[in-house]
Amino acid sequence: MGPGGVMTIVAAVLLIDFVVVWAVLSMVRDSFFEPLHRMFPPRAMLEAAVEKRFQSMSSGMVNMGGCMHIAVDAEHVHVAPAWAVRRLGGKAFSVPLAEVSVNDRAKLARAKWGWWPVAGRFGTVEVSAPAWMFREVSRRQAEQAAKRVDSNHEPEAVNEEQIA
Repeated sequence: MGPGGVMTIVAAVLLIDFVVVWAVLSMVRDSFFEPLHRMFPPRAMLEAAVEKRFQSMSSGMVNMGGCMHIAVDAEHVHVAPAWAVRRLGGKAFSVPLAEVSVNDRAKLARAKWGWWPVAGRFGTVEVSAPAWMFREVSRRQAEQAAKRVDSNHEPEAVNEEQIA
């Protein structure tokens, strides 16, 4: 085989690799980032957010191991892809706390470490995310529920005759 044949084989292998990588990246973008970005557009992060960088998250066949920055504030879970993933089409999204749920609270309670993956939902999308995130969301949802109960509970009117 001459040099032209070798160059043709190398070019064909590189072309096939490029097509496969493009197809995988398109699948990740279209099945994970696009639906979540459309349903939950990014919002500004509030102060006092708990943020951890380079976290792992997955949904279906898509596993973003160590490629996501996750923050939880009083209103949203903010998810932003790391720099390299953004260059490949990843988009940020902010999920309202009311749209976040954990599938198995017992597994969340058993998760020994904060990075331990726990299954849950962002709206209708099944995700697996770090336990610390679901714990923080649960804590903030409980705070919001307590505030709603306090705001709905109005003090009873006191009659002057009752005081005397």
